[in-house]
Amino acid sequence: MQHIIQFAFDFEDDKVRKSIEQNIENQIVSNIQKQIEKEYFEKRWGENPVEEMVSNSVTKIISEHKEEIIDATAKLLCERLLKRKGVKEQVLGIVEENKEEK
Repeated sequence: MQHIIQFAFDFEDDKVRKSIEQNIENQIVSNIQKQIEKEYFEKRWGENPVEEMVSNSVTKIISEHKEEIIDATAKLLCERLLKRKGVKEQVLGIVEENKEEK
């Protein structure tokens, strides 16, 4: 059995045209803004200013707090290693060997 269904679409040509024009205009303006921002930042701060600023800040922090970072890292490493059974036994074995040699 066949059924015939008819559809009717009513478009306001002027409204559709204006909507399409507005979308295209927004895309073009957005693209131009991005290009201007990129050129401005590159001229003023170099090719990738954010990466350079972050890198400089991290380098400065590391150099200022080098000893603290090393101490904290060593402490964490020891804690993690001592939680493993094999490492704990090896460390105790080395300590015992050193006691016997003295």
